[in-house]
Parts: sequence; C-alpha cells; structure tokens
Amino acid sequence: MSRIKSEEELREIYGKPSGRAEMKVLSQLEKHSIHFLQESPFFILSTVNKEGMVDASPRGGSKGFVHVKSPTELLIPDAKGNNRLDSLVNIIETEKCGLLFMIPGIDETLRINGKAYISNDSAIGRRSIDQFTIRNKKPRQKRWNYCDV
Repeated sequence: MSRIKSEEELREIYGKPSGRAEMKVLSQLEKHSIHFLQESPFFILSTVNKEGMVDASPRGGSKGFVHVKSPTELLIPDAKGNNRLDSLVNIIETEKCGLLFMIPGIDETLRINGKAYISNDSAIGRRSIDQFTIRNKKPRQKRWNYCDV
C-alpha cells in the first residue's frame, strides 16, 4: 500500500475544485446560509481536545433550534445528553468547532467552522432562555454553546 502524503499528490488524483465549490468559503453567514439554519433540525458538532483527539456529536431539535445572533455568531442551546460532556470540555480546552447542518430530504449541507465557547448567561442579547425550549425542555442549566463563524 502506498500512502498519499501531500496535497500535491491528492491534486494529481482529484484535480482542483470548480464552480460553486471554489466560492463556498465565506467569512460570515449570508441570507441563504441563514435560511438553511432556520430550516435545519439537525447538525453534527465536531470538536477537538488539547491532545488533538476529535469528537463528533449529534445535536437536534425543532427546525431552526440554532439561532443566528449575528452574521458571525450562532446561539446553540444545550439539551440534556449523556453527561459525558466530551464536546463541551473540548470547547473549553480549544475553542474549536465544526458544524455540519442537514435538512432531511435535501441534498445540500451547510458547514460552519470557527471558535466556540460556553456561557451560562440566562438572557442572551434580546433572547430569553425560554425561546430555546426543545420538546418542552429548557436548555440544561442555562448553558449555551456559541460558535463564532
């Protein structure tokens, strides 16, 4: 088996991106991305710890459960889970996150990579914690995951 060890070797096989793929990296959310977030009931949260170990964790709720605070900041309510806290500890350690949003039946996805932090602020901007209730459950201990695009 021969391992590929450089981007140049990969490009020889795959070539360069073209069309929309070339222009898909944005520095902030625009109207199409915001609309996608408003329709998405599910995403995968990827994080990394200080040793470089990665974690991917599913997050879901009603469509639009992730809120856009600004074109560069998302509010993600923390729902009850298994209490391992892998993703949350990773965010505290490295502040790095990757989000992959999906909408059932749609072939497109929305990827957002950036910095994240945890907050226990009960009122974020003009939003009350009650606005982030999922299936009659408020976010756990008023904790928020933030992701800066």
